[in-house]
Amino acid sequence: MKRGGGMLTAAVVALSFAACSLPEAQPDLTRYYVLTAESGATRSGGAEADAAEKKVYLKAVNLPEFLRGRLMLVRLGENEVKYIDTARWAEPLDAGLGRVLRESLAGVEVVTRSVDQRDFDVVVHVRYCEGVVPAKVARLAARVEVFTAGVDSRRVAEDEFEIESPHWNGEEYGQLAAKLSDAARQLGAAINGLLEDAARR
Repeated sequence: MKRGGGMLTAAVVALSFAACSLPEAQPDLTRYYVLTAESGATRSGGAEADAAEKKVYLKAVNLPEFLRGRLMLVRLGENEVKYIDTARWAEPLDAGLGRVLRESLAGVEVVTRSVDQRDFDVVVHVRYCEGVVPAKVARLAARVEVFTAGVDSRRVAEDEFEIESPHWNGEEYGQLAAKLSDAARQLGAAINGLLEDAARR
């Protein structure tokens, strides 16, 4: 009996040491960010929309494959990027960009469904949406195409835009998200110009 009790005591001691050697849980340092429209930004729509305004549908925001994840990305060199594991988008990037662009379009009624009547479809092909570490800027680059709506759809306007929002410190990712939000709003203003060109054709 004594021998069995000794074995039990040794087992308990061994388990105690094992418990003490388990790694401690580390705090989750991950932060989640969203792109934001300008404070108080509004767009025309519904009953408040002027009947003379053009109706527009943001048909697609297309991303290159390397931007499809939730991790925020910074560029270290021409051919070198780095994904930041502790800084992530709270929603898919194409969804966030689409939301800010829709809220940034002015002077038009933005419809939200593909079955809605409208005058133009807009397609945005994003090339970059990143922080550029050497230059300390946030960069958003995209090609924008405007098409007439309907079965006889044709492209009536297109342009390339590269927008840099300066004074990012290269380290704070909340600041980077704010700078990219500013760049997205500027892209929305540029799309307004394209739509005005398309309406004159």
